[in-house]
Parts: sequence; structure tokens; C-alpha cells
Amino acid sequence: MKRIFVFSLLSLLMTGCTAAQMQATKIRDVYNQANAEAKACFLNVYHNPDYESIVPHFPENGLQPTMEQLEDETRPTKQESRLLVKFHDDLLPCRQTILGKIEGVTPTIAQELTEEMFKGDQIAMKLIKRKITWGEAVRQRQELQLQTKKNLISAGQQINSALAASHQAEIAQRIAIFQAWEDARHSNNSQYTQPIQPVQVQQDQPTTTNCRVIGNMVRCNSY
Repeated sequence: MKRIFVFSLLSLLMTGCTAAQMQATKIRDVYNQANAEAKACFLNVYHNPDYESIVPHFPENGLQPTMEQLEDETRPTKQESRLLVKFHDDLLPCRQTILGKIEGVTPTIAQELTEEMFKGDQIAMKLIKRKITWGEAVRQRQELQLQTKKNLISAGQQINSALAASHQAEIAQRIAIFQAWEDARHSNNSQYTQPIQPVQVQQDQPTTTNCRVIGNMVRCNSY
């Protein structure tokens, strides 16, 4: 019986662990897929011939800026500013792709990415208004990406901690339920393991029964 209990308990632990691992795997897979789709979308816009005059000023998505891009102290022309507006608008579907997929499985990471996009828009607006240089915009974007990376790592750790805590709580609850069930089962079985008391059987004896009717009732006495 003890071996059966231990085996059942191990099954519960493995089931809970598998559930937590599946959730973590789902988050990772959805994020990687959404990120890959967003990058492909970005590159499609980046390599659009309409923007060939402005894209050399900043790196492709996910790539480190060159020293030339970091040190570029020129400002956009009026024509380049207009192209930057169109370029920004063409990238909006790429952003919705990654946010739409991630929000459903991990709102924490979606929030971090939303904040990065908001701050990135502020940098882009200053560049479009020609208040900063191309190089300054690239440097600010680089700092923003580094900070977002740190925030995403922290968010990932929080998600892992939450999954671990949820897993431990679920296992504790399952163990308590299983233990209660085991205790109840043993208690019920004990009712059938009590020694059987001998039944005293009396010998049949002759009896005399008298009955009489009182109203609608019949009463009988035996002796």
C-alpha cells in the first residue's frame, strides 16, 4: 500500500511539473515566433526601395549600429523627414504582429515592448522634427534597446518565479487532496476489518399471540 501511495504521489508531482514546463515553453515559443515574424516584417519595409535614402542612417533590425552611424552628426533633410513619417507608419503592422501574439500569453513582456515602442516613437519624433542628429537618434535607440533587454530578462525571471510558485501551490493542494482521500479510504476500510462479534441465536420457543381490534388499529401481543 505504501508503494502505491508513493507511486501516485510521484505521478502528481510529475504532472504538475509538466504543466509548468508546458506553460514556460508556450511563452518562449510564442515570443520567438512573434519576434521572428516582426523582424521579417521590418526587413521587408527596411529594404523597400522608397526608403533607400534614409535606411543607411540606422542599422537593420537586431543588428549593432556601425561606428559611422553612431557618429553621424547630420540632420535629416525635409524630404528625409517626410520619408521617416511614412517609414514609421509602414512599420506599425510589424509592431501589432508581435504585440498581438504576446499579449495573450504574457502581458508582462507585452507591456515592456509597448513601453519600448512608445519611447522609440519619441526618439523618432525628435528626429523627424530635425531636433536631433541621425547619430544621436541611433545612440538613444541603442540605449533604449539595452534597457529593454534588461527589463525583459527581469520580466522573464518574474514569470519563472510565478510559474514555480503556482506549481508549488498546485502540488501542495494535490498532495493535501490525495492524502485526505487516502485517509478517508483507510478509515472506510477499517470498518470492515473490525473483529466480527458472535451473534447469540436463541432457540425457537413456542409463542402465543393474541390480537384485538381497537377502532382502525390491530394490536397483537405475543408471550
